[in-house]
Amino acid sequence: MKPEVILISMMDNRKQAWIHSRPGFDHSELDMEAIGSMDMSLNSLCMLTFEVTSSIVFRDWLFTIRPIFPWARSSRSAPLTVENTNISEEFGAIGTLDIECVLDEIASGVPQDQAREGLPLSMSTSYMVTMDFRTCCGMIKTMKDMDSDMDNIYGYLFHNEIRHIEGFGTSKVRSFIDVYMIDQHKFDKRANIKMALMSQMIRSSNATFRNELWNKIHYQGYNSVGKMLQSDKVILDIFMEPHSYEKLMKLRSHWFADWSEDMWGTMVGDYVKEMNVWEFWDFIPNGNGKEDPYYRDMISRVTGEEHNLPCPIMLEAPYLVMQRLALHGRNTVIDKYIELVEAGCIKDNPDNELRKEYEHVIANK
Repeated sequence: MKPEVILISMMDNRKQAWIHSRPGFDHSELDMEAIGSMDMSLNSLCMLTFEVTSSIVFRDWLFTIRPIFPWARSSRSAPLTVENTNISEEFGAIGTLDIECVLDEIASGVPQDQAREGLPLSMSTSYMVTMDFRTCCGMIKTMKDMDSDMDNIYGYLFHNEIRHIEGFGTSKVRSFIDVYMIDQHKFDKRANIKMALMSQMIRSSNATFRNELWNKIHYQGYNSVGKMLQSDKVILDIFMEPHSYEKLMKLRSHWFADWSEDMWGTMVGDYVKEMNVWEFWDFIPNGNGKEDPYYRDMISRVTGEEHNLPCPIMLEAPYLVMQRLALHGRNTVIDKYIELVEAGCIKDNPDNELRKEYEHVIANK
């Protein structure tokens, strides 16, 4: 797939904010080019949303930057096929054999959640991302300092999309190359985790990270990093407020999450292991009568649009817990769900309409 960056929306309130902050001044000859060039918080009032097609390498480099608000396309929700697994054009054939191996594993019966960890970082993916003008200027300058190959592709694409914005050509915003690189100073938590888990962690926009992927791109070169796989590990330093970390653990205790040991299983498992069954029932986001925040995603599993098992709480089908255990093996989180079944928290209701729809879909596959 060819890399692509499209500016799909811009909300620029800088001029209004400047005038509002200086009542009584003569603004008849306001020079927004000069104002926009300054490295000041005013330039965060110009918000930009992009639709991007890039390699996984670039996506996970970009998603580390703050402030930024990403929404990525999931490789978990749709079946992986030859048609939707492509190498990003700048890598040529690097990673092609890895993709073929993953598809062969899926065809032989390996669960997709397990097989997809063999996907290369050279693979193409699409996503949306929102950032302010000041951050975008700094990001483009950072690419120039990071790696010439990455800059020649993605720096050029972003440059073309925002070069018309007042203040861009003379921006005083500096590169922040050192801000996100791993060094000897640790954050609250240092983890050595799979690229697959790292890519999910860094989407938490209310947290700050140092990402070893940045070091690898800067010192080894962007093109060489494309040879890495989702199963390869990197160091990630994490700073997250306790309440934000708790919220993340709540969300990842939901049925949709991958609880394997080196994905969310260890983090969530460590967080919930001392909870009794009633504490865990109240902890999970759709437990104890709470509305399911992932209802729409779960419906796609009921209808067969997505291949993964639907939620046993939504379907009132406790047998799904044992099916998941058989598919993915034992871990602390699935043990907690088994305790919910044994305590009667997850009801068994064959008349549940969603359960009947799902069982009809399965019977007719």
